[in-house]
Amino acid sequence: MYQRLVALALACATLLGGLAAAHPASAATGFDRSNRVVFVGDSSLAGMRWYQTTETLRPIDYVFDAESCRRVVGLSCRGREGYAPSNGLDALRSHAGEIGDTVVAMMGYNDAGANFGTAVDQFVALAAQLGAERVVWLTFKTDVSYVGPTFAANDQTYRSNNRILEEKKVAYGERLQLADWNTIGRANPSWFEADGVHLTRAGATALGNFLRTTLDTLAPSRCSDKRTTRGEAPGTATDPIDGAEAGLELVPPRRLVDTRDGDPVGAGKALRVPLDGVPTTATAVLVNVTATDPCDAGVLTAYDCSSAAPATSNVNVASSGSRAAMALVPVSGGDLCILSLRRTDVVVDLFGYAAPAVSTRLAPVTPVRLLDTRSGNAVERTTGDLTGGRDLPVSTVRVAGRPAGAAGVVLTVTAVAGAAGGWVAAFPCDAPSLTSVVNVEAGQVVANVAPVRLAADGTVCVRSNVAMDVVLDVTGWVAPTGSRFRPASPVRLVDTRVAKGGTRNGDGAVLRVEVPGRPAAAVLSVTAVDSSASGFVTVYPCAQPRPLASSLNVNGREIRANLALTPTSDGAVCIYTQRGTDLVVDQFGTFG
Repeated sequence: MYQRLVALALACATLLGGLAAAHPASAATGFDRSNRVVFVGDSSLAGMRWYQTTETLRPIDYVFDAESCRRVVGLSCRGREGYAPSNGLDALRSHAGEIGDTVVAMMGYNDAGANFGTAVDQFVALAAQLGAERVVWLTFKTDVSYVGPTFAANDQTYRSNNRILEEKKVAYGERLQLADWNTIGRANPSWFEADGVHLTRAGATALGNFLRTTLDTLAPSRCSDKRTTRGEAPGTATDPIDGAEAGLELVPPRRLVDTRDGDPVGAGKALRVPLDGVPTTATAVLVNVTATDPCDAGVLTAYDCSSAAPATSNVNVASSGSRAAMALVPVSGGDLCILSLRRTDVVVDLFGYAAPAVSTRLAPVTPVRLLDTRSGNAVERTTGDLTGGRDLPVSTVRVAGRPAGAAGVVLTVTAVAGAAGGWVAAFPCDAPSLTSVVNVEAGQVVANVAPVRLAADGTVCVRSNVAMDVVLDVTGWVAPTGSRFRPASPVRLVDTRVAKGGTRNGDGAVLRVEVPGRPAAAVLSVTAVDSSASGFVTVYPCAQPRPLASSLNVNGREIRANLALTPTSDGAVCIYTQRGTDLVVDQFGTFG
């Protein structure tokens, strides 16, 4: 059956001419295909655009293209907006590279009935060539007085079109599915203008709700409650975390889990991550935790599976894209758990671990700028953005204060994106890796911590997948001298939203944070919440002048977190905010 349908689709495609190569969308990146829906329609759908109700389609990741007087094939007529739009085939073709698994069609009211069956064949064939797995076509509203540009007996034409759609559904099977707008529309006349076809404001909202719920049934996206997820209920046992001091071992970045190979992590569920290759004596793991294609904004919390999930968080998740943050997570020899507030895919990469038998230690330092490709104002004078796909070696041997026998370096890696978003990886030059540490969208500035084992010649390498500027700041060394890590159960030190540990920081303000136990250095997660504008946050020992380097970059009124392995002054750290923002500070352990 499938081969016959493909042959039928290809035969229909010969009528089109000039099509792009098969499946050009297969190489597209930046969206989840199962959650991407392209809507193509005429004025019966365009009411959602006119009344600005397209947001009712969320959490579907949609592309919306609806125009007055559009025909499926041939030349469109001049519509109420004063121009003749592209026809449905050309409109769909214009979105090559943006198309996911599903295309929704709501049009044909302006096509002559005799040609409608051929038009459906051509549209389904084009959708298949552009990579869609299915077309969902809305049935035609009948019992109407609308007289379209074909001057046909419209109600009779639309009843005929519905019969044609039923016949095509049988022929195409799952490749063509029908959404019964006719039945629900006839039961709700207040949704339509006097002609019975075009939408009122209430109808524009109702259509969006109908489309979203129908797609959840006919073509469930990964964000639909009808799709399966992975993960387990978070545990409630609270075994005490071993507070024994431990050294820090860095490893070449290695992927532990990537849920994009199957179902995402469900909302409120914990993903159990086996710590393969990590000694059972480890008291903490250094992992980069990434949320990608989330179904809504939320947080990720990394913790030891034998403990209850803490009230702290490691990654703040936006409602789209990818967010990553490094975490030094106390563990007790078991698995690592990642609790997700919202449904999302999760990627976890291992960068190192702490264990009592490890001899190398962490020596946190006041940040030193190692590289700034924007200006060359750094230890390394390299300028000019990274060329996508090429490694840039960066030497650490000339950094002042570099300890003898340094085995690794702790970097804050800041990606400064241009016209295109992408990612940056940091790794030992003698152990190449495409494991990213920073994910950045077009026009944004994003930072993350990267503990990187040094190559034998003292270099680290950075690579981006697209051209962008990169800033590297040294915030610590892994060497024979330094401090050993003492893990502790996560605890919230500051939340200025509720006046815990301070109040909201203003532009250029500094918040002093006392760390319990007055350690030499602290492991902190610092989160900026609802910044007044784009800017940066710097964490540093209070007795030192504020360094040039930033610890966290915020793009507008977002929530963004980053790890800070920072020395203290008399047991305290200072947090500078360029723009007014609330601050949340969580502690995950100490050094020294």
